Formats: sequence, C-alpha cells, structure tokens
Amino acid sequence: MENDSLFEIKTIEQIRTSLPRSKNKYGIPKSVSFVFQELYKDIVTSIITTEISADYILYGMQEAYQENKEFSDISYWVQGTSDSEISEWWIFGADGQGDLWLFDTQGKVFFYDHDKECMCEENFKCMDIDFSQWLQLAFLFRQYEKSDSYTNEDKAKLKNELSKINENLIDNLPFDYELCI
Repeated sequence: MENDSLFEIKTIEQIRTSLPRSKNKYGIPKSVSFVFQELYKDIVTSIITTEISADYILYGMQEAYQENKEFSDISYWVQGTSDSEISEWWIFGADGQGDLWLFDTQGKVFFYDHDKECMCEENFKCMDIDFSQWLQLAFLFRQYEKSDSYTNEDKAKLKNELSKINENLIDNLPFDYELCI
C-alpha cells in the first residue's frame, strides 16, 4: 500500500468540519459547574454523539451530560469519594466496551477501564494529552481502521504520527494495539 499520506494528523479545523452536526445546538446545562476548554465547548455543543473510530466515541453535549449525571452517583466511585472530588472529572466519550474517556479540571485526558470497577483517580490512566490531541489520536485510528492489513512500513508511519501528537503516547495507549507496538 504505497501512500505517503496514509496516516496524517488532521488539523483541528479538518476534524471540526468532519464531525456530524446536530440540527440543534445544545448548550451546557446551567447546573453544570465544570469549567471546559473552549474547543471542547465549541465542538460538543454542536455535534451529535459520534463514533470517530472503534475505541473513540465522542459524546455530544446531551449524552455527555447524561453520562456525567449517571456517573456522579457515589455508588460508582471508591468509598470515601466526595461530591467535590467527583465534580473534578468530566466524561466526554467512551470506547463502546463500557470504558470511558474523561478529563480533569486541567484539561488532561484520562481513560477509565470499567474492569477496574470503582471510579477513582488511581483507576484513571493519564494519557498525557489534551482534548485536541485526543481528537487527533481518534482520527489517526479512524484512518487505520479503513484497511484490513498494513505493512511494517505503514505501521512505522502510524507510530511516527502518534509520536508527533505526544512522544509518550504509544506507551500511554490503553489498548493493546499490535499494529504500532
């Protein structure tokens, strides 16, 4: 498969225009006190929930709000977690297997594997990226999923692009991607 642009980090504008728009713009509910990055607010208030790639589902604002409302129930969290600690996290997506993508109040992206059972910071894997980088990561894997097989050269190109997003990203991936390891 000879294609120099097989894997290409998309710009945020390219990503923004490729996401399916909602017919209605859903603002952030007044009851939400979480302070969001502007990019996140701009995107999720105007899109529908979207499966970018198999493990990267981005919630539109309505669904993100519902997920956060559900997971704010103390029974999902490790014993002793306070409401104020729970409010420091925002779920913005999922992987379709019951795992969640979330970020903290600093805008750092984390991954929660539902097999860890209780939610708590110790069970959240820090990806060492922000929301814009998560979008770029998701779109790289969207490109990867468009084919059934790749050469070692293709895998090396993907690995190179992942490293451009963040040099530690490959080590931080929550899934066992045989393709890029």
